[in-house]
Amino acid sequence: MTKSVKMQFTKTEIVNHVIFLQSLITNTAMHIQQNKNTLILGRGESNAGLTILHDMSDTLKRASDLPECDASILNTINTDLCNLFKKYGTRSLGDLLNICEKTGTFSYKSESVLFSELLMHFHPVGYKIVNSKIKDDKSAEIVTDLSTCDGQYYLQIHGAQVMLYNANIKKYIIVTGFIDNPLLKLSKSEFINKKNSDIKKNMPSDVKFHTPLFDQFMISLVFKDYLI
Repeated sequence: MTKSVKMQFTKTEIVNHVIFLQSLITNTAMHIQQNKNTLILGRGESNAGLTILHDMSDTLKRASDLPECDASILNTINTDLCNLFKKYGTRSLGDLLNICEKTGTFSYKSESVLFSELLMHFHPVGYKIVNSKIKDDKSAEIVTDLSTCDGQYYLQIHGAQVMLYNANIKKYIIVTGFIDNPLLKLSKSEFINKKNSDIKKNMPSDVKFHTPLFDQFMISLVFKDYLI
């Protein structure tokens, strides 16, 4: 279980945090329902997750109806959500990392273009924390494919595993999830533009890389291909 870190709240912060938690609970419930529709989750698993979220929502509503909301209730819900996300994930990577930071489980900050893309387009379905066994690890952000994931067709097509490294605590958070497939022709992504520029700049002189067939290959790439 995640070790709880007790946060101190002012009255204004309590109100704002209640709103944040209610929104997060709602978004996570929708995320679980979507994952049931794509067969990432079975009916029993999804129903169990939705029941837990319903109970959290009721607890939060009762607490917010009191003249003064007990901050310990908010801390408990933070911890419960952090534990729930290990199995079910949530709609956005940013929300998952936010809750992990609030509970003292893991923290991560980055201004990289790759991380910005992950915040927009990567949707977690679970996570775990592992100690780093690599000395002086410099690979802060790693994205790997899940095409060999057994029994999870949707994740085989759209899935990825994101590893984020915190050098201060020498730990990784490994987040499993799926990636959006935005239309690249309409994309103004700095990340995609740089990737395409790098491909053209480092393209071998071999004639097979300068044919219509290779051009078709480049057109066939989807957003996930650029990330892994």
